[in-house]
Amino acid sequence: MEAFEQVEKIAKDAGFTYVSRLDTSTLVLLDEVRDMCAANTCGKYGANWACPPGCGELEELRKQVARYQWGILVQTVGDVE
Repeated sequence: MEAFEQVEKIAKDAGFTYVSRLDTSTLVLLDEVRDMCAANTCGKYGANWACPPGCGELEELRKQVARYQWGILVQTVGDVE
């Protein structure tokens, strides 16, 4: 079984509705988004480890992403009342 197929099965078994391969060369980490974070646009700055400052500096994140050829995108779908 191919590596992605294994990851896809794990993700679906974990309850994700959709799973897709992500070509990391298509990712662009924008300074503008980080600026919105610093302005606390969503109200989560400093309150979520996936957000700044907990997630690290943008240049370091760019280096980390560049180490991988692909990643995964996962999505869950829920019912709306």
